Amino acid sequence: MVDVRALLEANADPNSCGEADGIECGPDTGLGVKLTTLHGKSPLHVAERPEVLSVFYKKDLIGEMGEIRELLIKKGAKSFSVTNPVD
Repeated sequence: MVDVRALLEANADPNSCGEADGIECGPDTGLGVKLTTLHGKSPLHVAERPEVLSVFYKKDLIGEMGEIRELLIKKGAKSFSVTNPVD
């Protein structure tokens, strides 16, 4: 939660899905295989599905995700998922 708040207070785009030409995650990048499931999903879209992130963190994130959702919405976040994210 602290990380999300810090990013948003530094004017991070609450609707950014990353860069289409950014570093590609793959089997050789640790969590790469799991992280590819997040490609093209907005932060709010992910925060609405805490079970997705629980796979990474091995803990229940439902309570914390509620706070993150509220903060994202206050900053203008929209929930969406795109099949082929582009610049």
